[in-house]
Amino acid sequence: MTLKEIVEKRANLLKQFKEYVHGDEWDKATADKIYEDIEKLDEQKRAIEQADELFVQKEELKQEAKETGFYETLDGFIRKGIIGGAESREKIQEIELRANQFYRGTANKGGSLVPALLGDYIEVAKAFVGGMVTPGLVDWRTTGTGNEQTFATVDDTATEAAVIAEKTDAASGTDVTYGTSALTFYKITTKFVKVSAELIQDSVYDVVDHVLELLSMRMQRGLNNYFTLGTGSSQPYGVHHTSTKGEDGPKRSITRTDLSNLIYSVDRAYRANGTFMFNDNTMKAIRALDIGSADARPVWSESMQKGEPPLLEGYPVIVNPKCDDLEAYNFPVFFGDFKNYKVREALPMKLQRADELYIETDEIGFNLIGRWAGNLISAGAPIKHIRCAST
Repeated sequence: MTLKEIVEKRANLLKQFKEYVHGDEWDKATADKIYEDIEKLDEQKRAIEQADELFVQKEELKQEAKETGFYETLDGFIRKGIIGGAESREKIQEIELRANQFYRGTANKGGSLVPALLGDYIEVAKAFVGGMVTPGLVDWRTTGTGNEQTFATVDDTATEAAVIAEKTDAASGTDVTYGTSALTFYKITTKFVKVSAELIQDSVYDVVDHVLELLSMRMQRGLNNYFTLGTGSSQPYGVHHTSTKGEDGPKRSITRTDLSNLIYSVDRAYRANGTFMFNDNTMKAIRALDIGSADARPVWSESMQKGEPPLLEGYPVIVNPKCDDLEAYNFPVFFGDFKNYKVREALPMKLQRADELYIETDEIGFNLIGRWAGNLISAGAPIKHIRCAST
């Protein structure tokens, strides 16, 4: 089915759904079936759009890299283990310098030798992983080094100005208490991807794209895991361990009241930029909820605009496969301003090639390795969660 056919079919189903909701005869099962069909079309539409966007971006990157000669450099490294035909360290340093200059000087583009070009391919892959590595969700920046970064924090929200009478002696002051939060960098590796010598030697496939895609997806899955579930002990702090409880929910179910209470447990200052986060299983349970009070319309609403996320109670939704299920003691739903979660990426990342490690099976190993930091930096409580009951 083409994208045009999907859009037309979805529009017809949506019209049918609205007419059915506002009609005299209402049957929730029938409405749910129509809505499921709409959801399937949305998934097909998103898949086509993402594939088209990814293809265009990759072609643009490859074309620009080819024009500068950087793509051939990376291709030579992956296929033959050499860098531009030169074996001297001086030539390697020259190419690395050019790549980094190109990367820093061109927004949203990449150079060739490992850090720059790989960085942009990873950015493209983020959309397919979702969760904490969803583009634009958290405060994600790159640094030139991996030194620990310390942030000062202060919570003075409980202190108010007060009236004093005329000629009153100076009142005792209220001190401001400052704290600190740190971003510590950790080295993260994709582990080696093994590629057969036949695939590298034969030109049937685009080996460069093949290797980059495998490494990119591995890195993004790993980063999402740490930024979601990381304990802070020899790894980044994840939102699971740094958010605070906003609502006690049932053991294996969820109600609209739970969602409402969670929303209003977050201060309005953070709520204005609020976003929901949960996994597919929780999303399925939430999509079965309706407005209530004899109004059977769903609380969930799909976005009608390309590229925009669906809405829940008026707030965008991010699906994260690493979030908990609806089970005892779990944290299945998060809500708040995720911009307070800070991610720092220390450039450059490295693409490693191992010619001897898998020599017995005649394979070449490739590994992407870099340094990352993640933590929720805030003096307040910008992100809160629902905690499931024990029984």
